[in-house]
Amino acid sequence: DLRFILLASQVHLVDSPEEVSAACDEAHTNPLARSESGCFVGVTKASGSKCERCWFYDDNVGTHSGHDNVCPRCGAAVQARKDDEEEGNK
Repeated sequence: DLRFILLASQVHLVDSPEEVSAACDEAHTNPLARSESGCFVGVTKASGSKCERCWFYDDNVGTHSGHDNVCPRCGAAVQARKDDEEEGNK
């Protein structure tokens, strides 16, 4: 997942600089004229709540049964570790 490579909570790839400009304030975009790569990048605050475990923002924080305040990815990791520990105690 690209967001983990970039250490960003959310990444949205769009087809045009206009889409970036529509989603981001001008102060948080790079002018296309200054881009050697031809990429136009914008930054805006991620939606959702902050996961207490990984600190990524996610719209699904708190939806993993039994693990409040964590994202589904962390909820699954915590549950897997708990299951492994319980299996080791048998």
